[in-house]
Amino acid sequence: MTFLIVFGIILILPMLFGLGVQLFRKSNEPLENNLLPPKGFLAINLFGLTLCRMGDKSRINARTVRHEAIHTAQMKDMLYSFFYIWYGIEWFIKLWFCLKEAKINYKYRMKKGFFSMWATTVYHNLSFEREAYQNHDDLNYLSNRKFFAHLKYMTK
Repeated sequence: MTFLIVFGIILILPMLFGLGVQLFRKSNEPLENNLLPPKGFLAINLFGLTLCRMGDKSRINARTVRHEAIHTAQMKDMLYSFFYIWYGIEWFIKLWFCLKEAKINYKYRMKKGFFSMWATTVYHNLSFEREAYQNHDDLNYLSNRKFFAHLKYMTK
């Protein structure tokens, strides 16, 4: 019983937070902070909030805002919580396939920089990222986007 309550809270709270963000925040303009995104990234979208590091806001253009808005639409499709669950599972599955496909011995895999190279490759091959990168230049994409549009990018 306790497990079900905890599991329910883990799924429901992000959904409520995401919906609250969408109701009260009308702009996709990024919020500046000192923690996120990790170095190497310009912006990150958490539950519909676009975050950037202090001082990086001027580097964010309309294309980046559209990219993050596509992620927000994906999150809404999947009720926020399931987006993150799917994103994580897909990331690890694609990482496993990339490493398996590479047929590189264990010592080489552990060299500095190797993992980040594969992590970047996996990141760009995720269905969510493929949809966002392929459509962030289309000004009308969000108004024409169908529910679960990222699914057509799963096998491409």
